[in-house]
Amino acid sequence: MVTKTVVIYVFLDELFKSMGHKEPINRKTTDSEIATTLLIAAQYFGGNIEKATGFVRGTCL
Repeated sequence: MVTKTVVIYVFLDELFKSMGHKEPINRKTTDSEIATTLLIAAQYFGGNIEKATGFVRGTCL
């Protein structure tokens, strides 16, 4: 699941960059990280964002 999460992140990050997406400067988390966490929450954790966030933090992604 870690590998799939990394692939999702890289895809979203490249997609946002190709669209010319600008990140807010006052945040520590990127939009790619947020979108990845939401997608893995939906796919692997039954929509539970807290569990997905715990997974991301626990695996140091």
